[in-house]
Amino acid sequence: MVDLMLSPPDGRLRDATFDLIDALTPTGDARIPRSGHVLCQLFEQVALGLQRIIDVPGAVIDELVGEEVAGSRILAACVKVLLKRAVQVAMENAMAPLVVLHLNACICALTFCPASEKHRSLEENCTMPLVRDRLSRA
Repeated sequence: MVDLMLSPPDGRLRDATFDLIDALTPTGDARIPRSGHVLCQLFEQVALGLQRIIDVPGAVIDELVGEEVAGSRILAACVKVLLKRAVQVAMENAMAPLVVLHLNACICALTFCPASEKHRSLEENCTMPLVRDRLSRA
């Protein structure tokens, strides 16, 4: 299914997603409906999870450094900037596939949403990351 997320969303991804849902549904449990906002909610949560994974290094650095270094907030900010940049350089190739998957999960959520006006969280969680990515490449 992840491989299918690397190409434009289509019926194969929809079918594979529902196959996964069915496979994970215990016998006797109610089936997840194949209509409504099921797919867009699922892919929105995948996008949010991937964004959290991508954000882990920065969050860890913030926690490790804290608010002050040698009694200075400015020094703490400098250390955070330098460490975050070092991690970014070191992990650039490792994080690139996660970034692509995150953006593709956003695209899947938006593509599979039957009525985005009724699913407002998609704008913040999926549309805005795509806009920010596009603007950063301009």
